[in-house]
Amino acid sequence: MDPEASVILMVPAARVQRIRRIGIYRFLSEGSQPSGIVRQVHPGRGKGRGLIATAGQFSADGPEKCCPSSPMGSRMIRKTTTSAADFLPESIHLSALERAAEQCRGCPLYRRATQTVFGEGPESAPVVLVGEQPGDEEDRQGRPFVGPAGRLLDEVLEEAGIDRDEVYVTNAVKHFKWEPRGTRRLHVKPSARETTACRPWLEAELKAIEPRIIVFLGATAAQSLLGRDFRLTRTRGHFLPSNLAPRVLATYHPSAILRAPTSEARHQMRRELVADLRKVARALR
Repeated sequence: MDPEASVILMVPAARVQRIRRIGIYRFLSEGSQPSGIVRQVHPGRGKGRGLIATAGQFSADGPEKCCPSSPMGSRMIRKTTTSAADFLPESIHLSALERAAEQCRGCPLYRRATQTVFGEGPESAPVVLVGEQPGDEEDRQGRPFVGPAGRLLDEVLEEAGIDRDEVYVTNAVKHFKWEPRGTRRLHVKPSARETTACRPWLEAELKAIEPRIIVFLGATAAQSLLGRDFRLTRTRGHFLPSNLAPRVLATYHPSAILRAPTSEARHQMRRELVADLRKVARALR
């Protein structure tokens, strides 16, 4: 079955198992092994008709094998996958999440990206830094923040007194979105729909780590979890009330500093970024 397709079919209630996240269910095969992930489940109509499931990521056996007693087991309605939730593993550990993310087809960005760029850092990290998306070098190497913006991030973290090896760095979107410009691949801002589709990965990372502080680098990263109305110009550098972590702060993305039009503007933004990160360092003491 096409990994990007989903189906709608009747599933007997006994063959659906609810797991971990609200709205995520699994089909069970005859041997009680997971055979597919279900995104939505609704009560069926009529006596004994079980549940209606909107599902994706079926096993090779297909829904008929998965649900042999379903009265509509062979009736399938194709629907494009629109969320990374279809690809989340049952285990919420960073290693399992990273392996599962390699197969993510939750939005079309994977088609042009070299690979998934998952987060990196210790699972016990007290701080999680969240950027927008991987850049060209990150896409080629498969690691976050290893390009020019990553090198600047290393510098400002050191200046602020934060050890890069003790923080977890990731992005709101896990695939590089770009457009060609001659022989170069230029960054294109991910859409709100693409950011929303990728959000389950970021939510799962935060659940696995449970950091003391989350630092959003740039407006797009912040809006991915704080909402579209968030404005960096209003709240940069301030700890914000949030149920995501005990402390949440948003500041400049290093790439914004690199793109600043003048040397004076770059120096000013760099100083402000360091000052914001020093607030984080003091909060950790």
